[in-house]
Amino acid sequence: MNHKFLAVTMASVISLNIFPFNIFKKTTHAADFVSNISKIENPVAGGLNDNWSGNYIYFGHHESVPIKWRVLDNDNKAWVGGDDISDAQTNGFAFNIGYGDGTGGRQNAPVGGNGILLYSDIALDSREYHSSDSSSLINTLKWTQSDLYNVLQNSFFDSITTFFYPEQCAIMDTKVYSEDLNSSRGLSNSERTSLSQDKLFIPSYNEMLNTSYGFVDSTFYSDTRLLNRTSWLRSPGDNTSFVDAASLYSYGYVYDTSYIVGTPLGVCPAFNLNPASVIFASEAAESGSSDTEGGGKKSMEVSSIPASFELPTGTGNEYKLTLHDESRDDFVAEKTAQNGNEITISYSNAKTGENEYISCMILDDESEIKYYGKLKEVDSESGEATLILPEEFEIGDKVNVVVFNEQCNKGNETDWSNWPNVFEVTVEKATEPEKDSSDESGNDFNFSFSYLEPSENSQKTEV
Repeated sequence: MNHKFLAVTMASVISLNIFPFNIFKKTTHAADFVSNISKIENPVAGGLNDNWSGNYIYFGHHESVPIKWRVLDNDNKAWVGGDDISDAQTNGFAFNIGYGDGTGGRQNAPVGGNGILLYSDIALDSREYHSSDSSSLINTLKWTQSDLYNVLQNSFFDSITTFFYPEQCAIMDTKVYSEDLNSSRGLSNSERTSLSQDKLFIPSYNEMLNTSYGFVDSTFYSDTRLLNRTSWLRSPGDNTSFVDAASLYSYGYVYDTSYIVGTPLGVCPAFNLNPASVIFASEAAESGSSDTEGGGKKSMEVSSIPASFELPTGTGNEYKLTLHDESRDDFVAEKTAQNGNEITISYSNAKTGENEYISCMILDDESEIKYYGKLKEVDSESGEATLILPEEFEIGDKVNVVVFNEQCNKGNETDWSNWPNVFEVTVEKATEPEKDSSDESGNDFNFSFSYLEPSENSQKTEV
């Protein structure tokens, strides 16, 4: 089809279709919208030439700078059942390669409801593993008894001024094994493999040797594990003569026995991100670059015409997230009118303030995001926005459209949105209007819209 001719012809349309129902009315979580978060790939097993080869997600802040996290596992297996090893084996627990627990299992891999396992790329703090190095700790020290455990579960997580506010809502509870590398410390198997339910934790000795996380399978120097400082691991050490704990040296060496627990070392947490909280992922951009001026996702300026959207895949990518904000779910877009390929949308209950937008996505037949755009910067709770459909859509095409209210921040910081609702738009030929004597073409086009009802099983996902 001649798109240039179509555009000129459509511009001549003067009729409006006023619909008796609200095609953008608020609904529950539409079954047709699928987050693209699963497209972020896991690291190359064992690294590539002993170098880290994986992807990163920005999440939270450290000293006002967005934190970059390594994606270790984009589908961390769910925990179902009790707390002992046999239940874990029966229910598909994702075991790590490492020390056995005496029953044929492995005792140290964290699990969460198919979360996305992330690991800090830098040390976020410097702490003691435990404030005391008394010899009485030799036979009792384990992860849940350490001061570092309490710091991670309390002061790190509860602070509203640092790290993960307001992103706390997307951090999953994770069942984490307490691990002791040497049973001669006096701990039974049940004590050594006891589970704690953590928000934040630090990796264990065995996890730092897990090739599926992109690391190498030895304790020798490895670029895959390089950090900016020596850091603690959550496994107590393998030396009965000292009160020590396992650690990761800044040059990539994993020690099963090293520093006395009272020595301050770096803290590099891990956590499971809840994928059900993620609306979609997008390519991150450096702060201060031209791509982020005015707040936004990479290369996306305010425009009535949404731009092509593609999530980079493979490895070596950096992503930012748009998370579900329940407080935005009262947003309503309604009373849409049409003039050619131009759609006018009336909205209400939008959030106002810095970096607030009325935005749009157009999905393909596989529910993948094909176009994305910030239609308008919000200046009041109610108003109108204009959407111009891209010219590739022809008469008879059914177009899946999403209109939503989002806070779109800098290129490597978290964005927030109501849960998207999908609506089907059918492009049709319009009824011919009465001809003007000056009009010789006799051609006209119009659009009709049909509301796509969600399936019976559709539910809005909430954090």
